Amino acid sequence: MEQFISLFADLESALKSVDEKKQTTMEKAEQSIRVCHKYLKRLKSLVTAKGFANEADEIYFFKHQKPLLVSKLLYNVYLMKLESALGFHDNQSLLRFYRLRLKKLARFGKKSRKFIYYYRSGSTHLDDKLFKRSTIELRYLSNPELLHLDPAFSASHDSKLAKLLAKEKLARYISDQIENILHPNAGEKGKATWKSPLTWTGPKVAFVELSYGLFLTKQVNHGNMRIGEFQKALQMCFNVEVDEPARKYTEIRDRKINPTKYLDQMAFAVQAKVKSDQEKAANNDG
Repeated sequence: MEQFISLFADLESALKSVDEKKQTTMEKAEQSIRVCHKYLKRLKSLVTAKGFANEADEIYFFKHQKPLLVSKLLYNVYLMKLESALGFHDNQSLLRFYRLRLKKLARFGKKSRKFIYYYRSGSTHLDDKLFKRSTIELRYLSNPELLHLDPAFSASHDSKLAKLLAKEKLARYISDQIENILHPNAGEKGKATWKSPLTWTGPKVAFVELSYGLFLTKQVNHGNMRIGEFQKALQMCFNVEVDEPARKYTEIRDRKINPTKYLDQMAFAVQAKVKSDQEKAANNDG
C-alpha cells in the first residue's frame, strides 16, 4: 500500500506542474493525459509484480486508488473532446453548447444512480463482487474508453467508477464555464475581496476528519448545511483541494484502531499545552 501512496503523490506533483504552465486548456489536457498514462503503467507494473497482501487491500485499491488515477486520465480525454468541439461561438451559442453537455452528463448520472448511491453512501456489502479481480465482467472490454482493462489489473466496476468521477469533474468544469459567461467579473471580484492566508499542510485525511468533527458537533451555522457544502467552504479557507472527501472518510471509517486519531492528537496537544501552562502558573505563584 505504501508504494501506491508514494506513486499517487508523485502523480499529483506532476499534474500540478502541468497545470501551472502558461498553456491553453487543450495543451494542458494533452500533457496531463501523457502523465496519467505514464503513472498508470507504473501502477500496473506494481500490481503485477507485488499483488496485494490480502482481500481488503485489493478491494481498497480497486475502489479508491485505481479509479482515482483513471478518472484523471478520462477527465482530460473528455476535456480535450469538449474543447475541440467548441469552435468559435458567441456567448449564447456557448451557453447552449455547455448546457446540452450538462444534460448529457446528467443522463449518465441518472442511469448510474444505484451505483452512485452505493459508492457515495459508503456501502461495502457488495465490494467483494464489484471491486475484486475475480469478478471482472468481460463486457467492459467492448468499451473503447477502457482499453487499459486487463483481467489481472481490473475489477468489474473500477472502470465504471473512474468514468463516473471523471464525468462529475467535467460537469463541474462546464458549470464553471457557464458561470464565467453569465458573470464574467464575479470570480475576480471574489478574489480581490478576500484571499485566505492559510494553507493546509497536513494529510488530507486529517483535514476530512477535522471537517466531520466541526460539522457533526454543529459548530458552524448550527449545522444547517450539507457536509459537502461545508467541506468546500473549508477547502477554500485552507487553500486545499481534496478529491473525493467521501473516499477519505472511508479511510477513517475503516481504521481498525482509533478512527479519530487526528482529533485525538489535537485534544492531546491542547491538554498538554494547558497542563504545561498550569504548571508554570503554579510555579510562578509559588
